Amino acid sequence: MKRTYLLIFALALITTFCAKKKEAPSVKLSQPKWSEVSKYQIVVDTTPSGTYVLTNTSSQLGKEAIIELVAVTMVKNINGASRDSSALILHKDNLKPIRSSKTISSRGAVLSSEITYTDDKATIKAKLPSGEKSITIPIGPNSFDNDEITTLLSAIDLKAGEEKELNVVVGLSGTSIPVKIKSIGEEKIKVPAGEFDCNKYEMNLVGRIINLWYEKAEPKRMIKYADTQSNMTMILMP
Repeated sequence: MKRTYLLIFALALITTFCAKKKEAPSVKLSQPKWSEVSKYQIVVDTTPSGTYVLTNTSSQLGKEAIIELVAVTMVKNINGASRDSSALILHKDNLKPIRSSKTISSRGAVLSSEITYTDDKATIKAKLPSGEKSITIPIGPNSFDNDEITTLLSAIDLKAGEEKELNVVVGLSGTSIPVKIKSIGEEKIKVPAGEFDCNKYEMNLVGRIINLWYEKAEPKRMIKYADTQSNMTMILMP
């Protein structure tokens, strides 16, 4: 069996702090209609290897409408069990992050990060095997948190063939990474949760190609995630 990736994005375990690149004009996002719990089965090759549970809750922070986003990934393989948990608070109107926290437990090691966002910067504190690190990096209108990126595609507005570039802040690496999103078109797919008419997207994460399918109807959940390089998929369960 190929190595199972605990993180949705493998680059989240990079421990070198570095700078970000200049951003493109901001992308257009639609107003989300979320309040749900979605459970996915993780499959590596053909072997069920874990679960990914995503909870979206609409809430209030003072007078502001927010979204609370919680994700827990559990993976088991021949090397043991791993757990990745993250919690984010987002502005509901534009999905920009307010703050986030992340903890990864794997093979006896625990890594964690906390990020506080403002309009133009992200302040990151991370606890790594090499020690504690902190850094503040500049961000722009297309900067989002790494752990919200698959949820973000539920709200992105792209025509077939259109491509946009985002930047995602990764707390454990202390950096902002460019991510290109391309709309491939419409496709009907069948998963354990049922058959869905979907919008298909291709995500290019520093050369790593990932295909994603989102239901066209509200609440536009992610239906399937396929990383062909690691032969890993996530599929929506009933």
